[in-house]
Amino acid sequence: MKVERGKRRICFISPYFVIKFPIINPIKAWRELYSPRKGIRFKHLAFSSDADGSPRYWLLRGMRCNWLEFIWYLRYRYHFMAPTYFSFFGLFNIQRYVKDLNDMQEKKFAEPFLETLSRIMGESIINCSYYHDTASPLSWGFVGETVKIRDYAHIGNLPFFKKHGHKIDQNLTQLSQLLKNKT
Repeated sequence: MKVERGKRRICFISPYFVIKFPIINPIKAWRELYSPRKGIRFKHLAFSSDADGSPRYWLLRGMRCNWLEFIWYLRYRYHFMAPTYFSFFGLFNIQRYVKDLNDMQEKKFAEPFLETLSRIMGESIINCSYYHDTASPLSWGFVGETVKIRDYAHIGNLPFFKKHGHKIDQNLTQLSQLLKNKT
């Protein structure tokens, strides 16, 4: 079993599934909440889990990512999304394993993939608010010969799913063919 660590989650990877656990940093959360000179800074409790540096950010961001991935998969069920089979309230997710691209494949794949994705969407993906996850070749991979996005938990991806999900799903064979030709 392979282990990978990201910014928000740690993944245990087997050949068939991935188990994602949130990274929870109580020490960083406490440092943001408590100041030796000023004591407890209650105003920091009001920040959302999106605000960098808030205590909730350090405690809940990985759980939120797990939960969003699970909810969005249940809601949209697009064929280009890696299936998230189970989530225990964001404490861990069980997701289908998506084979990632090696470095050479990434370099060959990135530009044509982004061009094809932008053409399907009808707008440049690089200028979109959801550029973070969707435009990164690291977020995409394949199951068999079908292209899948495996890391789609960023809050900025919701407009992407709403606006372009059906178009990408309908053109999935085109994206998969592109991947197959480049690997």
